[in-house]
Amino acid sequence: MPPTQNTGRDEGDYRSHHDFYKEPLFTSIFGTSTTPSVLTQAQLQDFFIKVGGVPQHDLHKLTPYDRANIAANALRVLTYIDSTAHAFSTPNNDRIDTGFKTPSARNSSTPNNGQMHLWNSEASMLVRFIEQGYPGLQPGPR
Repeated sequence: MPPTQNTGRDEGDYRSHHDFYKEPLFTSIFGTSTTPSVLTQAQLQDFFIKVGGVPQHDLHKLTPYDRANIAANALRVLTYIDSTAHAFSTPNNDRIDTGFKTPSARNSSTPNNGQMHLWNSEASMLVRFIEQGYPGLQPGPR
């Protein structure tokens, strides 16, 4: 079942936001020196607004407790998206797929909000969540 709201950490989960950010799925949205983010900076800010009410650049103003709850919400959304079968993605591979097998394949697609990914990929579902919130994760027509 897709998540339907922000619920924070599960009872008995005492991980910090740093612990959550070590999860491989966060690499997909934060990017690394060798792997670009699947989101633009604006989309990343909007993602954190959806999972916690504040943009990512303002998280440092919150308590460690609140930052951990927001990170738990974010991981719950990313895990659900990664676990869902999409035509152009591999489920449960610890990353948010764009649907492209090689970077050169991006030339044959069109950009979506400044970021390149194929429709019906995990990245497109993530963008839908950013635009629509939790209803964007629910099955059915949109």
